[in-house]
Order: sequence, then C-alpha cells, then structure tokens
Amino acid sequence: DRTEAESVLKGDEFAEAVRYDVYESQNLGIRGVPYFVMDRKYGVSGAQPVQAFTDALTQSFTEWKEAQPKTQITSLNKNNDAVCDENGCEI
Repeated sequence: DRTEAESVLKGDEFAEAVRYDVYESQNLGIRGVPYFVMDRKYGVSGAQPVQAFTDALTQSFTEWKEAQPKTQITSLNKNNDAVCDENGCEI
C-alpha cells in the first residue's frame, strides 16, 4: 500500500538493517544492484539469463546438501518386528 511504503521510506525503522546490508555487500565485493548471493559462495549480478540463476542455485544447493551431516537414526523400539498397516498393527 502506497501510504505504508512512503512511511517506511521516510522513517528509520529499517535503517540499521539497511546499513548492515550495505556493509555486508561491500565486504562481499558487491558493487551494483541487483545482485543475488547464494549460500555466501555464488553470486549473480545484474540481469542475467535464467540459466545463470539455475546454474548458481543448483551448484550452491548441491554443495550445501553434500556438506550436511548424514544422520543414522537409532531405533529404541523394544520390538523391532512390530509392523503397522491399514489393517492395524501386528506385534
């Protein structure tokens, strides 16, 4: 809504967040907008083809997923042979 947008632009409610974004962008070497950063590793600047975004997102997600710890669940069930289906449970 226009009134709310004008109020935000005239106020300082988000000033600290904006200053931090500017600071962080400068530290990352960003010199223009728009600029998109994925996982703080890959960036796409300006108006790029869709494939540039797809490639950056795919690469970033692949590396992030590989870095996640592989978790093995340990069952604490007393009876590991218990099975449930649409007809109920068999113990």
